[in-house]
Amino acid sequence: MAKPDPDPERSRPLKETARAVLTHALLLPFWSLFGDGQATVFMLHRFSDPETGAAGHDPIQLAKQLAFLRRNRYHILSLSDLVSDLGTGSPGRLRRVAFTVDDGYADFARIGAPVFAQYDCPVTLFVVTGVVDGLCWFWWDRLHYAFEHTARREVEIEIEGERWSSSWSALQERRQLEARLIERLKWVDESAKLSLIDRIAADLAVELPSHPPPKYAPITWRDTKTLAPQGVDFGAHTVTHPVLSRTSDEQCRFEIAESFRRVKQETDAVTEIFCYPNGDSRSFGDRECQVLADVGAAGAVTAIEGFPTEQHGPRGVDARRYRIPRYPLPGTHAEFVQVVSGLEASLQAFRSHIA
Repeated sequence: MAKPDPDPERSRPLKETARAVLTHALLLPFWSLFGDGQATVFMLHRFSDPETGAAGHDPIQLAKQLAFLRRNRYHILSLSDLVSDLGTGSPGRLRRVAFTVDDGYADFARIGAPVFAQYDCPVTLFVVTGVVDGLCWFWWDRLHYAFEHTARREVEIEIEGERWSSSWSALQERRQLEARLIERLKWVDESAKLSLIDRIAADLAVELPSHPPPKYAPITWRDTKTLAPQGVDFGAHTVTHPVLSRTSDEQCRFEIAESFRRVKQETDAVTEIFCYPNGDSRSFGDRECQVLADVGAAGAVTAIEGFPTEQHGPRGVDARRYRIPRYPLPGTHAEFVQVVSGLEASLQAFRSHIA
């Protein structure tokens, strides 16, 4: 096993320099030998939107990444086609790439989708149907809103018997507290979580709106009619975005089946592939895979990093098709090239060999 880096901040410039060298255009033909047949699924969320102040992926950087794929003749497929391609084990399809976007914020329609369309790049948007229907808004956005609009500089709350008492004097300190709270609240039962957020907002003397402000607004079902001809298809991402492993059997089945039903009811541009909220290995298990099989889902994507294999396709002999890995879209071009070129696959093979 590789030893942990004792000082990651100090070694970061060295790693960045090494990555820049290894992803140089002259070396790409060599790494492509390791990427022969490789499939990569990228995961995005929000897009930087000056109009609303939303933070997210830089559309200029995204355009640069898509231009790289087109220039180097990658096979950019829809997620459905990529998964079907895996299922058939098609030989000779080199370096396949698919893009997915989770949650369904309105900034995808305004900022992200036009970039994908510019490069004739299909993309799958996974929507939380209850949010699009206006029944709720994302719980973490409610928390962000409360902290953004408070004049107070401290908060005190009890979470499942654990007392949280924090104060802050700078924006960075507040954001760090928000991040810790969000990570902790992910694993609280849904009804208790919503009650806790209401209590935090009350403690911060902030009244939460009944509907999300523009910064946190989702797409509309009308947007799906506009986006579908641009190469966007739509998948189910639950009704209310709970961590499914924390739900009852009844709620788990409802969240999956109902979200599929609503997406199919509103648009014909549907993928039969599901997206797990949170998406790490603790967020779902055999129960969720069985429910997906029961409702006829062709597969499901996770937030676990890795490259899909033929066994992740629809003809897989086990539940791996409901555990399709994805990479978060890298923030730098060199990191992006590392993932798609075959360099990352070769590094993984090397690490496995020396472990």
